[in-house]
Amino acid sequence: MKKIIVLTSSGGRGHISATQALQDYLGSDHIIKPAFVFNDALKSLDLINRCTFGRLTAEDVYNKFLRGKWFGLINLFCHAGSLYFRLARKRITNLLIDYLQEEQPDMVISVVPLINGALLDATEQLNIPLIVIPTDLDSRTFVEGINYPSYKKFRYCLPFDDTTIKTTIKNAQICNSQVIVSGFPIRADFFEPKDTAALRQSYGIPTDTPVILLMLGGLGSADIVPFITQLKKIELPVHLLVCIGKSEHLRGALARIVLPEHINMTIVSFTNRVSDLMAIADLLITKSGSVSVCEGLYMGIPMLLDGTSSSILRWEKLNHSFIRKHHIGTTVHKHGDIAQLATKILTSKQKDAPIKNSFSFEKNDARKELVSVVNSLLAF
Repeated sequence: MKKIIVLTSSGGRGHISATQALQDYLGSDHIIKPAFVFNDALKSLDLINRCTFGRLTAEDVYNKFLRGKWFGLINLFCHAGSLYFRLARKRITNLLIDYLQEEQPDMVISVVPLINGALLDATEQLNIPLIVIPTDLDSRTFVEGINYPSYKKFRYCLPFDDTTIKTTIKNAQICNSQVIVSGFPIRADFFEPKDTAALRQSYGIPTDTPVILLMLGGLGSADIVPFITQLKKIELPVHLLVCIGKSEHLRGALARIVLPEHINMTIVSFTNRVSDLMAIADLLITKSGSVSVCEGLYMGIPMLLDGTSSSILRWEKLNHSFIRKHHIGTTVHKHGDIAQLATKILTSKQKDAPIKNSFSFEKNDARKELVSVVNSLLAF
Protein backbone atom coordinates (compact mmCIF):
# COMPACT_ATOMS: atom_id res chain seq x y z
CA MET A 1 0.00 0.00 0.00
CA LYS A 2 1.20 3.49 -0.85
CA LYS A 3 1.45 6.23 1.77
CA ILE A 4 -0.44 9.41 0.91
CA ILE A 5 -0.15 12.51 3.08
CA VAL A 6 -3.15 14.86 2.95
CA LEU A 7 -2.14 18.36 4.01
CA THR A 8 -5.14 19.87 5.77
CA SER A 9 -6.11 22.58 8.25
CA SER A 10 -8.38 23.06 11.26
CA GLY A 11 -9.45 26.51 10.02
CA GLY A 12 -13.16 26.27 9.20
CA ARG A 13 -14.94 23.05 8.21
CA GLY A 14 -14.01 22.62 4.55
CA HIS A 15 -10.48 21.26 4.84
CA ILE A 16 -11.34 18.59 7.42
CA SER A 17 -14.48 17.58 5.52
CA ALA A 18 -12.48 17.15 2.29
CA THR A 19 -9.86 15.15 4.19
CA GLN A 20 -12.56 12.82 5.55
CA ALA A 21 -13.91 12.37 2.02
CA LEU A 22 -10.46 11.45 0.73
CA GLN A 23 -10.10 8.91 3.52
CA ASP A 24 -13.45 7.44 2.44
CA TYR A 25 -12.35 7.22 -1.20
CA LEU A 26 -8.74 6.07 -0.81
CA GLY A 27 -8.42 4.50 2.63
CA SER A 28 -9.12 0.92 1.55
CA ASP A 29 -6.25 0.85 -0.95
CA HIS A 30 -3.71 3.27 0.50
CA ILE A 31 -2.35 4.49 3.82
CA ILE A 32 -3.84 7.95 4.29
CA LYS A 33 -2.16 10.25 6.79
CA PRO A 34 -3.86 13.60 7.45
CA ALA A 35 -1.39 16.30 8.47
CA PHE A 36 -2.32 19.70 9.89
CA VAL A 37 0.40 21.39 7.91
CA PHE A 38 0.26 24.83 9.56
CA ASN A 39 0.55 23.30 13.04
CA ASP A 40 3.06 20.62 12.06
CA ALA A 41 5.53 21.39 9.28
CA LEU A 42 5.02 25.16 9.34
CA LYS A 43 4.44 25.82 13.04
CA SER A 44 7.60 27.94 13.28
CA LEU A 45 6.02 30.45 10.87
CA ASP A 46 2.94 31.03 13.06
CA LEU A 47 3.51 34.53 14.45
CA ILE A 48 0.34 34.39 16.57
CA ASN A 49 1.49 31.18 18.21
CA ARG A 50 4.83 32.76 19.03
CA CYS A 51 3.34 36.04 20.28
CA THR A 52 0.90 34.20 22.58
CA PHE A 53 3.60 31.80 23.83
CA GLY A 54 1.83 28.80 22.35
CA ARG A 55 -1.64 29.55 23.73
CA LEU A 56 -3.21 30.37 20.35
CA THR A 57 -2.55 29.54 16.72
CA ALA A 58 -3.47 31.48 13.59
CA GLU A 59 -6.17 28.86 12.96
CA ASP A 60 -7.61 29.48 16.44
CA VAL A 61 -7.90 33.19 15.63
CA TYR A 62 -9.45 32.43 12.25
CA ASN A 63 -12.11 30.22 13.85
CA LYS A 64 -12.79 32.83 16.53
CA PHE A 65 -13.40 35.42 13.81
CA LEU A 66 -15.71 32.96 12.04
CA ARG A 67 -17.79 32.44 15.18
CA GLY A 68 -18.17 36.19 15.51
CA LYS A 69 -18.96 36.55 11.77
CA TRP A 70 -16.16 39.13 11.59
CA PHE A 71 -15.73 38.47 7.90
CA GLY A 72 -14.16 41.84 7.14
CA LEU A 73 -11.44 41.10 9.70
CA ILE A 74 -10.95 37.61 8.24
CA ASN A 75 -10.47 39.08 4.78
CA LEU A 76 -7.78 41.42 6.14
CA PHE A 77 -6.25 38.62 8.23
CA CYS A 78 -5.97 36.33 5.22
CA HIS A 79 -4.65 39.10 2.97
CA ALA A 80 -1.87 39.74 5.49
CA GLY A 81 -1.22 35.99 5.72
CA SER A 82 -1.01 35.75 1.96
CA LEU A 83 1.66 38.47 1.83
CA TYR A 84 3.55 36.83 4.69
CA PHE A 85 3.58 33.41 3.03
CA ARG A 86 4.60 34.96 -0.27
CA LEU A 87 7.64 36.59 1.34
CA ALA A 88 8.48 33.40 3.23
CA ARG A 89 8.17 31.10 0.21
CA LYS A 90 11.77 29.88 0.20
CA ARG A 91 11.62 29.11 3.92
CA ILE A 92 8.27 27.34 3.49
CA THR A 93 9.75 25.24 0.69
CA ASN A 94 12.67 24.19 2.87
CA LEU A 95 10.41 23.37 5.83
CA LEU A 96 8.17 21.27 3.59
CA ILE A 97 11.17 19.45 2.12
CA ASP A 98 12.39 18.61 5.64
CA TYR A 99 8.91 17.42 6.64
CA LEU A 100 8.41 15.27 3.54
CA GLN A 101 11.87 13.75 3.77
CA GLU A 102 11.04 12.67 7.30
CA GLU A 103 7.60 11.30 6.39
CA GLN A 104 8.63 9.64 3.10
CA PRO A 105 5.20 9.70 1.41
CA ASP A 106 4.53 8.24 -2.02
CA MET A 107 2.14 11.14 -2.79
CA VAL A 108 1.03 14.46 -1.34
CA ILE A 109 -2.51 15.82 -1.62
CA SER A 110 -3.14 19.41 -0.54
CA VAL A 111 -6.58 20.70 0.46
CA VAL A 112 -5.17 23.93 1.92
CA PRO A 113 -4.57 27.37 0.35
CA LEU A 114 -1.61 29.80 0.32
CA ILE A 115 1.30 27.32 0.38
CA ASN A 116 0.82 25.36 -2.86
CA GLY A 117 3.44 27.27 -4.84
CA ALA A 118 6.08 26.35 -2.25
CA LEU A 119 4.64 22.85 -1.96
CA LEU A 120 4.96 22.38 -5.71
CA ASP A 121 8.64 23.40 -5.49
CA ALA A 122 9.21 20.95 -2.63
CA THR A 123 7.47 17.96 -4.21
CA GLU A 124 9.16 18.54 -7.56
CA GLN A 125 12.60 18.61 -5.91
CA LEU A 126 11.78 15.34 -4.11
CA ASN A 127 10.03 13.79 -7.15
CA ILE A 128 6.81 13.17 -5.17
CA PRO A 129 3.46 13.35 -7.04
CA LEU A 130 1.28 16.29 -5.95
CA ILE A 131 -2.46 16.79 -6.27
CA VAL A 132 -4.07 20.07 -5.19
CA ILE A 133 -7.79 19.86 -4.43
CA PRO A 134 -9.32 23.26 -3.61
CA THR A 135 -12.12 23.33 -1.06
CA ASP A 136 -13.57 26.55 -2.53
CA LEU A 137 -15.19 27.20 -5.90
CA ASP A 138 -13.11 30.38 -6.04
CA SER A 139 -9.68 28.80 -5.73
CA ARG A 140 -7.43 31.81 -6.26
CA THR A 141 -5.84 31.31 -2.85
CA PHE A 142 -5.06 27.68 -3.79
CA VAL A 143 -3.05 28.62 -6.90
CA GLU A 144 -1.15 31.42 -5.20
CA GLY A 145 2.52 31.09 -6.07
CA ILE A 146 1.85 28.69 -8.96
CA ASN A 147 2.84 30.00 -12.40
CA TYR A 148 3.35 27.91 -15.56
CA PRO A 149 4.04 24.68 -13.62
CA SER A 150 6.11 22.18 -15.62
CA TYR A 151 6.20 19.33 -13.10
CA LYS A 152 4.77 16.28 -14.85
CA LYS A 153 3.55 14.67 -11.61
CA PHE A 154 1.35 17.63 -10.65
CA ARG A 155 -2.42 17.73 -11.04
CA TYR A 156 -4.93 20.44 -10.10
CA CYS A 157 -8.55 19.42 -9.51
CA LEU A 158 -11.60 21.55 -10.26
CA PRO A 159 -15.04 20.77 -8.83
CA PHE A 160 -17.08 21.58 -11.95
CA ASP A 161 -16.51 22.32 -15.62
CA ASP A 162 -17.64 25.92 -15.26
CA THR A 163 -16.13 28.94 -17.00
CA THR A 164 -16.41 31.17 -13.93
CA ILE A 165 -14.57 28.64 -11.77
CA LYS A 166 -11.88 28.18 -14.42
CA THR A 167 -11.33 31.94 -14.51
CA THR A 168 -10.21 31.87 -10.86
CA ILE A 169 -7.11 29.82 -11.75
CA LYS A 170 -6.36 31.52 -15.07
CA ASN A 171 -3.39 33.53 -13.79
CA ALA A 172 -1.61 30.36 -12.68
CA GLN A 173 -1.34 29.28 -16.35
CA ILE A 174 -1.71 25.60 -15.51
CA CYS A 175 -1.53 23.36 -18.58
CA ASN A 176 -4.84 21.77 -19.59
CA SER A 177 -3.34 18.30 -19.22
CA GLN A 178 -2.65 19.06 -15.55
CA VAL A 179 -6.20 20.22 -14.78
CA ILE A 180 -8.77 17.58 -13.86
CA VAL A 181 -12.50 18.20 -13.42
CA SER A 182 -12.82 15.75 -10.56
CA GLY A 183 -16.02 16.79 -8.84
CA PHE A 184 -16.10 18.14 -5.30
CA PRO A 185 -14.74 15.90 -2.49
CA ILE A 186 -17.81 15.17 -0.40
CA ARG A 187 -18.16 12.13 1.84
CA ALA A 188 -19.09 8.80 0.28
CA ASP A 189 -22.51 8.62 1.99
CA PHE A 190 -23.72 11.49 -0.22
CA PHE A 191 -23.55 9.11 -3.18
CA GLU A 192 -25.54 6.34 -1.49
CA PRO A 193 -29.16 5.64 -2.54
CA LYS A 194 -31.63 6.96 0.05
CA ASP A 195 -34.95 5.60 1.23
CA THR A 196 -36.60 9.00 1.57
CA ALA A 197 -39.94 7.56 2.72
CA ALA A 198 -38.28 5.72 5.60
CA LEU A 199 -36.20 8.79 6.50
CA ARG A 200 -39.29 11.01 6.56
CA GLN A 201 -41.07 8.48 8.75
CA SER A 202 -38.16 8.41 11.20
CA TYR A 203 -38.54 12.17 11.71
CA GLY A 204 -42.36 12.05 11.78
CA ILE A 205 -42.74 14.07 8.57
CA PRO A 206 -45.84 13.47 6.39
CA THR A 207 -45.15 12.70 2.74
CA ASP A 208 -46.76 15.88 1.43
CA THR A 209 -45.15 18.35 3.89
CA PRO A 210 -42.23 20.40 2.54
CA VAL A 211 -39.04 20.19 4.60
CA ILE A 212 -36.73 23.11 5.30
CA LEU A 213 -33.26 22.12 6.48
CA LEU A 214 -31.53 24.85 8.47
CA MET A 215 -27.82 24.20 8.76
CA LEU A 216 -25.63 27.14 9.69
CA GLY A 217 -22.65 25.08 10.84
CA GLY A 218 -21.02 24.72 14.23
CA LEU A 219 -19.41 28.14 13.99
CA GLY A 220 -22.62 29.89 12.94
CA SER A 221 -25.15 28.10 15.12
CA ALA A 222 -25.80 31.17 17.28
CA ASP A 223 -27.69 32.68 14.31
CA ILE A 224 -30.26 29.88 14.29
CA VAL A 225 -32.73 31.62 16.64
CA PRO A 226 -33.29 34.74 14.46
CA PHE A 227 -33.68 32.47 11.41
CA ILE A 228 -36.34 30.34 13.15
CA THR A 229 -38.09 33.49 14.34
CA GLN A 230 -38.51 34.52 10.70
CA LEU A 231 -39.29 31.05 9.33
CA LYS A 232 -42.31 30.72 11.63
CA LYS A 233 -43.94 33.48 9.55
CA ILE A 234 -44.25 31.12 6.57
CA GLU A 235 -47.92 30.49 5.82
CA LEU A 236 -47.35 27.10 4.15
CA PRO A 237 -47.36 23.89 6.21
CA VAL A 238 -43.66 23.05 6.61
CA HIS A 239 -41.43 20.87 8.77
CA LEU A 240 -38.20 22.46 10.02
CA LEU A 241 -35.13 20.29 10.47
CA VAL A 242 -32.80 22.44 12.57
CA CYS A 243 -29.19 21.30 12.94
CA ILE A 244 -27.50 22.60 16.07
CA GLY A 245 -24.41 20.41 15.88
CA LYS A 246 -22.69 20.27 19.24
CA SER A 247 -24.34 23.50 20.45
CA GLU A 248 -26.78 21.74 22.79
CA HIS A 249 -27.20 24.96 24.79
CA LEU A 250 -29.41 26.22 21.96
CA ARG A 251 -32.16 23.68 22.65
CA GLY A 252 -33.66 25.78 25.42
CA ALA A 253 -33.84 28.94 23.31
CA LEU A 254 -35.37 27.04 20.38
CA ALA A 255 -37.92 25.30 22.64
CA ARG A 256 -39.16 28.71 23.80
CA ILE A 257 -40.06 29.76 20.25
CA VAL A 258 -43.82 29.37 19.80
CA LEU A 259 -44.58 27.98 16.35
CA PRO A 260 -47.96 28.13 14.59
CA GLU A 261 -49.88 24.87 14.25
CA HIS A 262 -48.97 24.38 10.58
CA ILE A 263 -45.20 24.41 11.30
CA ASN A 264 -43.38 21.60 13.08
CA MET A 265 -39.75 21.50 14.12
CA THR A 266 -37.20 18.76 14.80
CA ILE A 267 -33.93 19.74 16.47
CA VAL A 268 -31.03 17.62 15.24
CA SER A 269 -27.85 17.26 17.29
CA PHE A 270 -24.43 16.56 15.78
CA THR A 271 -24.66 13.88 13.11
CA ASN A 272 -22.39 12.30 10.52
CA ARG A 273 -25.43 11.67 8.33
CA VAL A 274 -26.12 15.13 6.97
CA SER A 275 -26.69 13.44 3.61
CA ASP A 276 -29.82 11.77 5.03
CA LEU A 277 -31.21 15.14 6.11
CA MET A 278 -30.49 16.65 2.71
CA ALA A 279 -32.14 13.71 0.97
CA ILE A 280 -35.54 14.64 2.44
CA ALA A 281 -35.13 18.44 2.33
CA ASP A 282 -36.99 20.62 -0.14
CA LEU A 283 -34.99 23.71 0.78
CA LEU A 284 -31.58 24.14 2.38
CA ILE A 285 -30.80 27.31 4.31
CA THR A 286 -27.09 27.38 5.02
CA LYS A 287 -23.95 29.43 5.39
CA SER A 288 -22.09 30.10 2.16
CA GLY A 289 -19.15 27.75 2.72
CA SER A 290 -18.25 25.75 -0.37
CA VAL A 291 -18.65 22.35 1.32
CA SER A 292 -22.26 23.05 2.35
CA VAL A 293 -23.05 24.55 -1.06
CA CYS A 294 -21.56 21.60 -2.96
CA GLU A 295 -23.25 19.04 -0.72
CA GLY A 296 -26.53 20.77 -1.53
CA LEU A 297 -25.67 20.78 -5.24
CA TYR A 298 -24.98 17.05 -5.29
CA MET A 299 -28.20 16.33 -3.37
CA GLY A 300 -30.25 18.53 -5.71
CA ILE A 301 -31.66 20.93 -3.11
CA PRO A 302 -32.60 24.57 -3.78
CA MET A 303 -30.66 26.83 -1.44
CA LEU A 304 -30.80 30.09 0.46
CA LEU A 305 -27.31 31.23 1.44
CA ASP A 306 -26.79 33.34 4.53
CA GLY A 307 -25.61 36.79 3.50
CA THR A 308 -26.93 38.67 6.52
CA SER A 309 -23.50 39.85 7.69
CA SER A 310 -22.13 43.22 6.66
CA SER A 311 -19.51 41.47 4.52
CA ILE A 312 -18.84 38.08 2.92
CA LEU A 313 -15.61 36.12 2.83
CA ARG A 314 -14.01 37.04 -0.48
CA TRP A 315 -13.51 33.41 -1.52
CA GLU A 316 -17.18 32.65 -0.80
CA LYS A 317 -18.63 35.45 -2.94
CA LEU A 318 -18.47 33.20 -5.99
CA ASN A 319 -20.71 30.66 -4.22
CA HIS A 320 -23.51 33.23 -4.09
CA SER A 321 -23.21 34.19 -7.75
CA PHE A 322 -22.75 30.54 -8.76
CA ILE A 323 -26.11 29.37 -7.35
CA ARG A 324 -27.85 32.35 -8.92
CA LYS A 325 -26.16 31.70 -12.28
CA HIS A 326 -27.41 28.11 -12.29
CA HIS A 327 -30.86 29.02 -10.86
CA ILE A 328 -30.25 26.90 -7.78
CA GLY A 329 -31.20 29.51 -5.23
CA THR A 330 -30.35 32.95 -3.94
CA THR A 331 -28.89 34.92 -1.04
CA VAL A 332 -30.62 36.13 2.12
CA HIS A 333 -29.32 39.63 2.84
CA LYS A 334 -31.82 40.54 5.59
CA HIS A 335 -33.46 38.32 8.19
CA GLY A 336 -36.80 39.93 7.38
CA ASP A 337 -36.68 38.46 3.85
CA ILE A 338 -36.28 34.83 4.91
CA ALA A 339 -39.96 33.83 5.02
CA GLN A 340 -40.74 35.45 1.67
CA LEU A 341 -37.75 33.92 -0.13
CA ALA A 342 -38.34 30.47 1.37
CA THR A 343 -42.01 30.57 0.37
CA LYS A 344 -41.11 31.61 -3.17
CA ILE A 345 -38.69 28.70 -3.61
CA LEU A 346 -41.03 26.11 -2.07
CA THR A 347 -44.01 27.18 -4.18
CA SER A 348 -41.85 27.33 -7.31
CA LYS A 349 -40.64 23.80 -6.66
CA GLN A 350 -44.21 22.56 -6.19
CA LYS A 351 -45.15 24.10 -9.54
CA ASP A 352 -42.28 22.31 -11.29
CA ALA A 353 -40.71 25.66 -12.14
CA PRO A 354 -37.16 25.89 -13.61
CA ILE A 355 -35.53 25.77 -10.17
CA LYS A 356 -36.62 22.13 -9.83
CA ASN A 357 -34.66 21.20 -12.97
CA SER A 358 -31.70 23.51 -12.45
CA PHE A 359 -29.23 20.86 -11.30
CA SER A 360 -28.62 19.49 -14.77
CA PHE A 361 -25.01 20.67 -15.16
CA GLU A 362 -22.51 17.84 -14.88
CA LYS A 363 -21.36 16.84 -11.41
CA ASN A 364 -18.58 14.29 -11.61
CA ASP A 365 -18.38 11.51 -9.04
CA ALA A 366 -15.29 12.55 -7.06
CA ARG A 367 -14.89 9.03 -5.69
CA LYS A 368 -14.16 7.62 -9.15
CA GLU A 369 -12.32 10.62 -10.62
CA LEU A 370 -9.95 11.16 -7.70
CA VAL A 371 -9.16 7.46 -7.34
CA SER A 372 -8.32 7.43 -11.05
CA VAL A 373 -6.05 10.49 -10.77
CA VAL A 374 -4.29 9.12 -7.70
CA ASN A 375 -3.65 5.71 -9.25
CA SER A 376 -2.42 7.13 -12.55
CA LEU A 377 0.08 9.43 -10.82
CA LEU A 378 1.32 6.70 -8.49
CA ALA A 379 1.96 4.52 -11.58
CA PHE A 380 3.75 7.38 -13.42
